[in-house]
Amino acid sequence: MSGPNTLPSPEELALLTKVLEIADNARSTGEKGFDAFLRLSRNTPLHLNPILLNTFAQAFGEQFTPYPIVLFAPEFLARRKPASVCDPCAGAGLYLSTVVSKIPNIHAVGLIRTADEFATARLIDAQGKIEWQNGDPLLLLDELHETFDAITSVIPFGMAKQELILKHGDKALHVHDERGRLILLKSAMMLNPEGVGLFVVPNSFFLDESPHSVKAALDQIGLRVTASLFVPAGSFRPATPIAANLIVVEHGEGADLFVGELGEKEHSAILLENLSLRRESDELALGRL
Repeated sequence: MSGPNTLPSPEELALLTKVLEIADNARSTGEKGFDAFLRLSRNTPLHLNPILLNTFAQAFGEQFTPYPIVLFAPEFLARRKPASVCDPCAGAGLYLSTVVSKIPNIHAVGLIRTADEFATARLIDAQGKIEWQNGDPLLLLDELHETFDAITSVIPFGMAKQELILKHGDKALHVHDERGRLILLKSAMMLNPEGVGLFVVPNSFFLDESPHSVKAALDQIGLRVTASLFVPAGSFRPATPIAANLIVVEHGEGADLFVGELGEKEHSAILLENLSLRRESDELALGRL
């Protein structure tokens, strides 16, 4: 993007012109809101760029994924070259659409709780690249008779706790935790042996020492958190001011935890390289084991 004292580039000027044109069309038709913007921006560069759409969703006060996560997570997953991906809490579909835009020909499934968000996701995914399903994610996961190379989601924070009994081999897992974390656990159990989970969780996820927590259950089924990348406080405003973490979940045991902090574009590229190589940096934010 051009600096504060420079003129916009031709590409930036074209995008700005298109935004103003869409705004004029909305005013003339009396349409309001993000869905109207999506309809009016179809077949334009704006609609084909999910990162831009995510920014507009934030401006409209809709569900969005913070920019540092959008920068990092799809690129991380693209390096793993998954053939399939699932987002069990896909919301309006912007985050999963961004992931799919980075990985050609991937089989993608997004689970969406509300009918309004389901309709918005179908507007965003105008080319029909993603299989959207509408309903309770905990129930829809039971109906997905497949496994995935990647499962990724911005898990809802602060949902009510409930109990869930899950079968793992010949064992029954008794789990009591927030509903969003139960969705994380149930979906992570659908990872292929070499698969990877990438989830956004609040700090409280790590502080729960209950033997019936999702964190404890992950250990019991052979899944481990191999990396935790800090998402700074305020990244989710206006929805919440709290900080969060982007965690990597994989099968196996015993690896050191890689930690770092998400940031802007150049920072994100260095952090991604360090995580891929599990290489330490002199700077904590860029990765330590």
